[in-house]
Amino acid sequence: MNETLTLLQAASAYDALNVREGSSVTILKGRIQITRDLRRTNENSGVTTMKMIIATTLAIGLAAAPLVHASGTIDDARRAVQIGTDYGISHFHSIELEDDHHDDDSMEIEGWVDGQWYVELDVSSDGSIRKEERRKRKDGPQGMSSADTLGYIEASVNHGMSRIEEIQIKGNGKIEVEGNNADGRELEIDFRTGSMKPVKVD
Repeated sequence: MNETLTLLQAASAYDALNVREGSSVTILKGRIQITRDLRRTNENSGVTTMKMIIATTLAIGLAAAPLVHASGTIDDARRAVQIGTDYGISHFHSIELEDDHHDDDSMEIEGWVDGQWYVELDVSSDGSIRKEERRKRKDGPQGMSSADTLGYIEASVNHGMSRIEEIQIKGNGKIEVEGNNADGRELEIDFRTGSMKPVKVD
């Protein structure tokens, strides 16, 4: 199944393709791949087998604001929030500016879109989204708003953070900001949801 999509049509296209909870949606270089698991039982052997149905559609490239500074700077953290917001993320789960899997200053952004889609974005150093994975879930949305995320970034700067590696929210409502101070030493600053006052600076 092939269909050209616009950005505004993309979300409805997922539903049109009957994507259900537990499915995985990946966009890589403009191609949307939706994988859905179907299980059937072999009546003769009683063995459950797995069939994978792949529905592929073509999508236009997703544009994002370019990254000017090196990965890990405070400006990059702010820019990551802007990229996620422009994409449609309403609740941020995590922003990682030090990607262990790549050495080209990429970043990873995770959060919720439209209240039911959990999305993971792999963003190149030039700000373009090179990979997207969506999962339809019923336990969201949960996370930090863009304003709160920016607030925790600024609060961390005020307490000595000069470079940010990762900011994320835990299931217990704790916000962790990890990075380095001006001397290059590792620094972790923890907050509680709803407060910009640190509960730990380590």
